[in-house]
Amino acid sequence: MLSEMRDRRGGPNRRMRALALVLVLLLAGPLTALVLQGAARVVSAVY
Repeated sequence: MLSEMRDRRGGPNRRMRALALVLVLLLAGPLTALVLQGAARVVSAVY
């Protein structure tokens, strides 16, 4: 399946990788915010 996505010059594969990276970065922001919020709630509940 991965070999099908690959072009001989690596064109589409590179584009797909860039898109995946952007998506990961976009999702990482809100996710880290949620994790930090949850951690803050746990800490405030414990202490």
